[in-house]
Amino acid sequence: MLMDTGAGATSLHLRQALSLVGEVGLRQLGRVNNLVHARGIGGSAAYFVEAAEIVLTHDDGMEEGFHLDLKIVKPARQGSMKRDMQLKIPSLLGKDIMTEFNVVFDWPRGQVYLD
Repeated sequence: MLMDTGAGATSLHLRQALSLVGEVGLRQLGRVNNLVHARGIGGSAAYFVEAAEIVLTHDDGMEEGFHLDLKIVKPARQGSMKRDMQLKIPSLLGKDIMTEFNVVFDWPRGQVYLD
């Protein structure tokens, strides 16, 4: 998952969505959820919106949960070039979560983390 300071909302893209809910789960989302469209530097995409909880684990093992409306990419048809591209796009941690933390850039170590 990439941290995207330009993304207002966290989004789950195809590779991670398939690992969490599978193909059948994504099809079920399409039956009950309305689509929203989002644009960014890389183009635009359609997403299902689902109430979710993201749990982050601190270095000391403490867990912290965040309830949000998670955007989950609408998958393209299996076997299509668009779907192949969707599988390469990483999920994005947006400002809806990042604004709860100090974002620390540790340049000498090449690390970015939430504090």
